[in-house]
Amino acid sequence: MVLYSSKDEDFADYIADRLEKDETRKLLLHERDFPIGGGILENINDAFESSRASILILSEAFLESSYCMHEAEMAMESWITKRQKLIPIFKENIEQKKIPAVIDNIMSSITYFEWHRVQTERDEDKFWNKLERALTKPKRKSSLVSSVRKATARLFGRHRGVQYTRLNNRVV
Repeated sequence: MVLYSSKDEDFADYIADRLEKDETRKLLLHERDFPIGGGILENINDAFESSRASILILSEAFLESSYCMHEAEMAMESWITKRQKLIPIFKENIEQKKIPAVIDNIMSSITYFEWHRVQTERDEDKFWNKLERALTKPKRKSSLVSSVRKATARLFGRHRGVQYTRLNNRVV
């Protein structure tokens, strides 16, 4: 899902066109994909429920929009509670004093892109490569917690169908 001010629609379309070019990824753009006649807040909520990642296109217009700021708060909440990816892109340089608390929290918690710093073709290639990697769903790896659970199960014989129970920190 791409979160942006309607004043930044051309830039959002540019991002979407580039990322959807190989047809393996489908981004949600509110101007293009929200159903006609649906409530705005309902559409936003549905979009968050169905998305795995949120791209925030941050600009002064974004910061001035109450809907955009609501979306930024929801994106931050989804990042925290649902582990949904959150990818902020600063389209333009914004003075620190104009940045609201929710965006400041995002900036201090998450690595972000600065499109306005892209000067050369090489910079742009780096931007797209990093953005593609950020959106790529990682292959499932056995996490450390999962490995510990498996080792614990083997240690206590559960992998062989034997069940043991703990009483007062002793294996019975």
